[in-house]
Amino acid sequence: MLNLLSRISSRERIMLAALVVVGSMIWLNSLWRNWESVSVRYRKVKLELEQQTVWLENSDRFAEELDNSLAQLDPNKTYNDAELIALIDSLARKHKVSHDLGAPATVEGELFFQHTLKVSVKNVPLPRLIAFERDLSTRYPYASVEDFSISANKADPRLLNARLTICAYQLTAEEDYSNALFD
Repeated sequence: MLNLLSRISSRERIMLAALVVVGSMIWLNSLWRNWESVSVRYRKVKLELEQQTVWLENSDRFAEELDNSLAQLDPNKTYNDAELIALIDSLARKHKVSHDLGAPATVEGELFFQHTLKVSVKNVPLPRLIAFERDLSTRYPYASVEDFSISANKADPRLLNARLTICAYQLTAEEDYSNALFD
């Protein structure tokens, strides 16, 4: 090897040394990026394991709280998407609130379905809007207002326009949910 280096010119030796240095820098940079990636994944896994340890240590408490919460809920009072539309429509008619209903969106969870409905209310006096919202609030926790925005009608400020996002929860089935969080 030494004999080979003595036969090449000094310019070629410098270029060979530069090639070795650049190759080494590329290799070290790749090692550094791999090390960072591994260390980030290690920290995430460590954090997740710590969180799971806390969950497992408190599993009895979580199961007890779940049982208490489910005992307070009556599955017959929960609303599916069609029942939510019917509820809002009947409340709006009862309080003489002109309204437009959007299509309900459903998100499926392990224990329940969450139905979300957007309602647009137009040209309604404040007392009727308050009565409508109070009547809806009596259905809590089975149906509730998640978002509420209100604005005055530009033509007649005594009348209000409102947009509501209403959520309803429907239990998926009557079964033992005590192990659902730990499966």
